[in-house]
Amino acid sequence: MAANKKKIGVFIVLGLIAIVFIVSLVNRRGGDSYKEVSALKVVSHYVRDEVSARGDVKAVQEMQVVSQVSGIVSEVLVEDGQRVVRGQVLFRLDTTDIGGQLYQAESALASARLAVRRELINLRIAYQEAKNVLESAEKEYARVSELHEIGSASDEELRRAKDALESARQQLSSAKQQLNLREGLPPDANRPEELSEIDYIVENSPEVKQAKANLESARQNIGRYVISASIPGIVGTVAATRGMVVAPGTPLAYIYDDSVLEILSYVDEVDVPGVKKGSPVRIESDLALDKELFGWVSWISPIIEASASGKTARVKIRLSDDSKGYVRIGASCSVFIGGDERLSPVIPLDAYFIENSKQYVWILVPYESSAKQGGASDMGNKASVESENDSFYNGNGFEIGKSINTDGLYVTKKQEIETGTLGPGYIEVTSGLKEGDYILASSDMLITEGMQVKIADVSDSVKPSEEGENE
Repeated sequence: MAANKKKIGVFIVLGLIAIVFIVSLVNRRGGDSYKEVSALKVVSHYVRDEVSARGDVKAVQEMQVVSQVSGIVSEVLVEDGQRVVRGQVLFRLDTTDIGGQLYQAESALASARLAVRRELINLRIAYQEAKNVLESAEKEYARVSELHEIGSASDEELRRAKDALESARQQLSSAKQQLNLREGLPPDANRPEELSEIDYIVENSPEVKQAKANLESARQNIGRYVISASIPGIVGTVAATRGMVVAPGTPLAYIYDDSVLEILSYVDEVDVPGVKKGSPVRIESDLALDKELFGWVSWISPIIEASASGKTARVKIRLSDDSKGYVRIGASCSVFIGGDERLSPVIPLDAYFIENSKQYVWILVPYESSAKQGGASDMGNKASVESENDSFYNGNGFEIGKSINTDGLYVTKKQEIETGTLGPGYIEVTSGLKEGDYILASSDMLITEGMQVKIADVSDSVKPSEEGENE
């Protein structure tokens, strides 16, 4: 009885083995029963080495609003987050104590103008009178001289007429010098035939100019009590409150010009040689997880500085106009600075897998080429495929670029590869594949070495973004 049960068990095992063999044979030779797969044709595209770093978004132009004078805040005209334009009034300080200074300066200017005008008019009158006196003295001297020649005038009368003439000349000279000086002319200059406008002379007199300067100083001083925006942008935290006492240099608010944004990043000193001004930059931000942002390197610090994370160099990255709308000032982000550009094969991330710290893809070989290369008519002999076709699987045994016959059979081969630069959705292959090779589109766990498959569809391997290619 026990022997019969033992025989039955052996038959069951043999039957299961037979079933497995038949299923396997059908999977290998059964036409429509072959596994259908999606394939990728390996293509090459431009890729760049990337230097990664962290950074913070900043405004290229920003302004700390501070008080220039001591005083008391009387008006706060802005609030946090408000957008302002250049010249917009932000705060006013109380001007009660200095209001009299402006009034005094205005009064002094009016007084100076009046005084100069009066003096000018008086000097012109005095000059004209001196001219008249000289003219009379000249006539008198001529009359006395004629009388003296005929003996009708004494020597004393001639001397007095001569002295009067000399005195009139001196008075006219003195009047001319004073008038010239008042009008801004050299003292001994000849008087112009046409007199200058009184208003012109008044406004250009030293007294009036000084009074104007004093008034401008008073206006500027009182203008410091009105605090305006010197740049357009968004107001940050407003620190000032109404009634607050301030001193020169007291911070009142911050303004950030968000029309041009940049990222201040810190690049490790080891990576600095690979960073060039103008290099394209790919940016990732938590504020725009579904967006790929871009910029370029605008400045590289010539100094390596010590920080908590090691020795780094500051690098400024200018955000493109299309990208700046997705980030905010103060936000942190990751930057990937592009280095040298080269043409290399690329594959999608899903197309390769890792075993024992090595990277592999499933490469596809036409059944007929594989059989011919291996010298075996039965591709069920996996040992023959694995041991004899290494050179073929490395891409040296069939015509690259020849169109695949999707009605035919293909054999899978696990191909070791080495990878390079990681991009958005793709990775560079530095060895093990080349342009024109065909691979499985994904690392299917059900695929085994030497499996015969049919190709359902073929497409090019993943293409990097246009920005990554052309920048």
